[in-house]
Amino acid sequence: LFTFGSSDDLEFIRSGSAEDVNTDTSISEYFNRIVAQDRWNLGDELELHSSVSLGYTAFTSSERSDDTGTDNELDAPLYELDWREELRWAPLDDLAIRVGLDHKFLMARLRSRLPADDDLRIYPAVVVDDRDTQELARNPREATQGYWGEVQWSPLPGLTLIPGLRVDRFNFEDAEALVFLPRLAARWEVFSGTTLKGFYGRFARLPDPQFLLEAPFGQPRLGPERSTQIVAGVEQRIGDEFFIDVQAYTIDRDELRQPSDEVDFVDGQAVARIFDNGGEGETRGLDLLVRKEASTDSLWYGWVAYTLSRTTRRDTFGRSSSGAQGVVDDDRELDGVLDQSATVSEYRSFFDQPHILTVVAQFRLPRNWELGARFRLVSGNPFTPLNRNESYLDTDFGSYLADTNGVEFNSGRVSTFHQLDLRLDRTWVFDRWTLTAYLEVINAYNRSNVETVDYDFRFREQAGASFLPILPVLGVRGAF
Repeated sequence: LFTFGSSDDLEFIRSGSAEDVNTDTSISEYFNRIVAQDRWNLGDELELHSSVSLGYTAFTSSERSDDTGTDNELDAPLYELDWREELRWAPLDDLAIRVGLDHKFLMARLRSRLPADDDLRIYPAVVVDDRDTQELARNPREATQGYWGEVQWSPLPGLTLIPGLRVDRFNFEDAEALVFLPRLAARWEVFSGTTLKGFYGRFARLPDPQFLLEAPFGQPRLGPERSTQIVAGVEQRIGDEFFIDVQAYTIDRDELRQPSDEVDFVDGQAVARIFDNGGEGETRGLDLLVRKEASTDSLWYGWVAYTLSRTTRRDTFGRSSSGAQGVVDDDRELDGVLDQSATVSEYRSFFDQPHILTVVAQFRLPRNWELGARFRLVSGNPFTPLNRNESYLDTDFGSYLADTNGVEFNSGRVSTFHQLDLRLDRTWVFDRWTLTAYLEVINAYNRSNVETVDYDFRFREQAGASFLPILPVLGVRGAF
């Protein structure tokens, strides 16, 4: 039985010259978990693992700007119950069967004031005005029931095959789905310390809860988003301390949530569909990991990880009577942008980061002191450079629209992200518990990493928005 929790508050204030959009954004998150685990030996060949977790999360955020008239708030306390059972039966030395259940139950109390537009507007495009907010009060519930089984079989020395099947039933308000997900993993130690490995699997998940609410916020009848993942790689151990892992992978996604300008008629009333499951995407990548293992007599340990990948999306939008359609941003909100095509061809995903380098090292010092460092170097996030073309004033709504003819969607990329984090620990060991005090410095050299790009009201000038500056954190941790 153990419990853990955290409480974090962040306030971001941006102000400057007349060219800047002054904003005040605050985020607060608190969570606590209590976990009970146990294991029962039911015989020489039978073993049962049980785990039950209760959790509470409180998340609040607000965004205000006198320059844009923005006044948004979100309050979302969440109660969560996780229940997992695993039964393992090993009738033979080279054969083991594992079955289990994996259930999750959520209950939230959602209160928000966010931009939304429930008017059906055909021309020139659906536009969400940040000043046009709506109050939302909902108590959504979610239940995910998972049942799984797998067989671990070693037909030859050094070769292990693991076929399996998972069945998930999703329930979130009006959204229901039953999915069958086959999987297969294989490992073959061809030489001492050299292992080939491969994996195939189907995965599914419901879209995030905010997209399953009724119009104008979401679409309650959205189905699960699915993916097929294939991995092939090799692991190599060098002595007792070093480990190298290289793997290539591909992920094909289908039935992804995408924006829709279609209309459903409910009780004779036209209701905007907002989203449907017509999106697709794919990722191709290569991972490299070099790790120095920790041991009782080593003075340091750590790893270097590098990922080379490309992630793309394909969304198909219906054409309105005017031939205009809004282009969406990362939160899938329409951004007041004109696009003269009904189908968006393949484009960079918002999560496309071709290069990710992580270097981590931990040094053991005398008298239970430890010094750690982490350095990250990551390609910047994609964005659509809306200032590359003309903009037009929409007199009906009093706002400008950017003409994206000739501007490739997500063709821009913000500057490369890099950051160094440092941490110093001191641990005191007692008879029944340990106490650790630590000082952590996040973004030690105060790098101004651009996270998003803002535009002036006419989409002619752009400026990068940076968030987290250097941040020292002092804390203590007790383990019983």
